[in-house]
Amino acid sequence: MPDGPVRPLPRRKTLDEQAADFRRWAARCDAIDQLRRQLDEELPNSSRFARDIELFKDVIGQHLGRAWVMANAQFHADEKPGNGAKYLRRDAPLDVATAAQHYLRLHELASRLFEFSDEDFYERMCANLSRRDLEGAAFEADVVRMLVSMPRLLIDLRGERNVKGDDYDIDVWFRVPDLKWSIEVKTKQDEGPYSKNGLLNTIRGARRQLPVGGTGSIFLKLPHAWATDARYQAEAAEVFESFFGSTSRVQAVVTVWDVFTHDPENEKSWGWEPARCVFRSSKIDRMLDELLDHYERLWGQRVDLAAPTAPF
Repeated sequence: MPDGPVRPLPRRKTLDEQAADFRRWAARCDAIDQLRRQLDEELPNSSRFARDIELFKDVIGQHLGRAWVMANAQFHADEKPGNGAKYLRRDAPLDVATAAQHYLRLHELASRLFEFSDEDFYERMCANLSRRDLEGAAFEADVVRMLVSMPRLLIDLRGERNVKGDDYDIDVWFRVPDLKWSIEVKTKQDEGPYSKNGLLNTIRGARRQLPVGGTGSIFLKLPHAWATDARYQAEAAEVFESFFGSTSRVQAVVTVWDVFTHDPENEKSWGWEPARCVFRSSKIDRMLDELLDHYERLWGQRVDLAAPTAPF
């Protein structure tokens, strides 16, 4: 067994604590409405797009600090770029795709910080976003957001342990404390061309973080260049099947990638949303298999019925 520190199970909040969380949520939503009105008054000639960006930066600054926003999120700022500047496209050329990506990533980051303010793992999430590579930490927060759409689960972000087999990112308990789902979150930042060895090396590295004999999974954020590569699309299922045959640590891999749509005849018409695909081992635990079935149905819906949703 790994020798890392043992963390207690996260407890379920009492009804009084849940009521207090709801009151704080309502107060924060009111504050967002007030901030919107303030930005409308201060920036009457700006587009809604531009005012939204200022709103997102203000929300992020409330959680990570204004200095962090200036170093990472302020478009073409004079300050030295921070660790998250590349991910937030701070100094990228200003074209439609870049502006859309800048908007989307600011929006998602602000939403996660707003939505998880009352969670026990909030401080660890802020520390990860502030100090670690932002692309990886932001995707980790996105994975938590994908998981909390099943409210009866207990979810916890883990701190770094630097212990092989016990250095994964997220714990999920679905029958407390009978069965724990261990999740390693990976982003593949290399924008180079897809290769089978590149994919295998990435998921093999993630496998080493997961405990031996546990119920483990990998959530992998694919580069756009990989997700759209015809070779990846043709052989991904075979690659993952072969990978599952060589390990007992990983029972499923969930791949996530961005889908960008843009109408060249209408410069303001763009969209950017996540796509997901679940690959399962033939040895997958029955409960995890059923849970992933539920998630696939939830992720396929346009309306989010269960998880907390920021009012912006």
